[in-house]
Amino acid sequence: MTKVLNDRALALYKYLLERQRATLPMIMRELDEIYHRSEEASTMRNSTAHRQLRKDVEEINNSNSQYAILPMKEKGKTYGYRLADSNEANLERADNYHQRALRYLRKEYALRKKVKNDGQLRMSRDDVKVIRSVVEE
Repeated sequence: MTKVLNDRALALYKYLLERQRATLPMIMRELDEIYHRSEEASTMRNSTAHRQLRKDVEEINNSNSQYAILPMKEKGKTYGYRLADSNEANLERADNYHQRALRYLRKEYALRKKVKNDGQLRMSRDDVKVIRSVVEE
């Protein structure tokens, strides 16, 4: 665990302590001297500033700070960050891992069902001979 935050992460942490929650455009606008976005970046999400912001959020969450920073999401996309105490953050992370695991299990079940119905798990010796002959050519 990181014990000391870098200057950027510390400024973000103090900013969120004052406001409790902020959208990405608010953070980029009000902390422009820290997360300066170049005009070349076509969107906010593919800018270097946004990458630095995500790294700083990760650093704060890996530190010994009293609060954690959680994403505010809408339709699966992060549109901002909010401050949460450690217990709330741990519960939300556990819920996210649980939801992700359920999605993967549903996907695996559907794929296994498709393979089983299609008969792709069964190959006769003749099929193996045909495949070997094509590979050897």
